[in-house]
Order: sequence, then C-alpha cells, then structure tokens
Amino acid sequence: MLGPGPTPVESRVVIALSEPTLGHLDKDFIAIMDETRKLLQYVFQTDNGLTVAMSGRGSAGMETACVNMIESP
Repeated sequence: MLGPGPTPVESRVVIALSEPTLGHLDKDFIAIMDETRKLLQYVFQTDNGLTVAMSGRGSAGMETACVNMIESP
C-alpha cells in the first residue's frame, strides 16, 4: 500500500488482468476450484472432500484453522 514504486509487472500478468473476470458460478471457475482442491488434497495427503482454498491474509488462515478445531455444541 505504501511500498516504493513503481513496481514492475510482467507482461503476462498485465495480459491476464485484462481478461474478463470469472464469476463464482461460472463452469470454468468451478473447474479451476476443483483442480485446486485436488492439488491441495495431494499436498496435505488427505481425501477429505471438504478441502477448500481460503482467500485472505495469514490471520484469516489461522482463524480458519482454529475455528475448524472447535466442536460446536
């Protein structure tokens, strides 16, 4: 946010950012998320179907991990 600039950006990143955005219900988005889930399952050596990538800062990841360790009454 207040980092030094300008920051060089690779041309392939600029091109990718110029593409239309995929919605969360788009079939291509769902396919990407399915592939991401399978890769995460491989990395963490699990076959849990509820494996999902969480978007957020590091503290969001820690909060997600903690909340998943707490059992609801």
